[in-house]
Amino acid sequence: MKKGFTTIELIMILIVLAVVVTIAFYAVNNSIKKSKEGSLEATINNIIDSAKNYVLENDNNYSDNWKFIKLEQLKKLGYLTNKEYKNPVTNETLNGCVQYKWDTTNNQHIFSWSDDCSQNFICQRASSLHKEVCESTG
Repeated sequence: MKKGFTTIELIMILIVLAVVVTIAFYAVNNSIKKSKEGSLEATINNIIDSAKNYVLENDNNYSDNWKFIKLEQLKKLGYLTNKEYKNPVTNETLNGCVQYKWDTTNNQHIFSWSDDCSQNFICQRASSLHKEVCESTG
């Protein structure tokens, strides 16, 4: 009587191992992707929190028109400490802005992130604030 595995048994073991490795690869890859998306969401929330601080300290105009504060402006004014913010999903530098307006129904500001704030804007100097505030033209 011979001891050992037959060729078919070895092939079956290799197939099972291949399936397990494939499932593990996709599970790990999916976890990494979700982690990067969570990191991006946390980064954007941090930027929005900084914009909230800016608005509370500098904008007494409770307008229901959308206003924008650029990421670069928040950095220049010291509301953000990092020199560069990256999107962990794409590894590109974030160059957007936070848009905000006063919600008259709930008596509070509404804030959201915008990746592109280069179109349909008019940037004006608020002489009393010595800061740049951008308002949408559209």
